[in-house]
Amino acid sequence: MINLKINLSTQNEALIVLNNLPNLQYLNGKSTRDETHIVDIDDKDIESISLNNEINNFNDIFTKISEKIKQMISREANKEFFDEFQELLKNEIMNINKSVDNTVPNYIYATNVLSSKIKIFRYFKSKYLDILESRESESAKVIKEIIDNILRSSDFLIGNFKLIFRYYL
Repeated sequence: MINLKINLSTQNEALIVLNNLPNLQYLNGKSTRDETHIVDIDDKDIESISLNNEINNFNDIFTKISEKIKQMISREANKEFFDEFQELLKNEIMNINKSVDNTVPNYIYATNVLSSKIKIFRYFKSKYLDILESRESESAKVIKEIIDNILRSSDFLIGNFKLIFRYYL
């Protein structure tokens, strides 16, 4: 399919269409591949957002949560936390490596890296709030609400960037 005319009610619907129809050239009369508007991010900017710069941060947060789990729950729960985190990190690195292997433009790579960071921090948030909820459920609810609103905004921004770069340019 090269040309598609469809009623879309949200930008996320447009993203779904574009992700599932990679050879689509026109969506509702607008080019999905306008070569005259190539926008990309400099390599030095890409390096500044890489996961490599977050590894120490991930390790610090992981250690703090791990200590709380050992103190308040059990060593077995801590082992489960370790295994889950390792699997999540492995999957996110594989997803990022796929975009590198497919030689996607830097802006798509950057979006994938930011998305991975958000997933990892969301995982940390979830684990920590599970611990906090067992001790202070009201505090945990307020913190969860604040963080969920921040993450919703982040997810919205990532979705918009993907749409802007693939649909409007």
